[in-house]
Amino acid sequence: MEAQVHITGYAGTEVESRGNGTVSAFRLACTPRIRTKSGWTDGNTTWIEVACFRTLAQHVAQSVHKGDPVLVVGKLRTGKRTARLTSGSYLRPTWSVTT
Repeated sequence: MEAQVHITGYAGTEVESRGNGTVSAFRLACTPRIRTKSGWTDGNTTWIEVACFRTLAQHVAQSVHKGDPVLVVGKLRTGKRTARLTSGSYLRPTWSVTT
């Protein structure tokens, strides 16, 4: 069984279309508000990669733009991506949602 998730946030990037428009992808930003003694502040932003397929991919490419509020429902997948630093490279965990 796969993890089904509902995530709200903002489109942090413009939608990128691939595969003749059959795949659309963007990064979703989720930033919680945290109450402190001096008021409210932004917490750490969580970035999620979102991929959409077929007809949904076409609709997302036409409708979603950077900064738009979005609600994503899909399957949560984890993976590893190699990131390169000046001192070498390391594996960074990634989270993605496929719809």
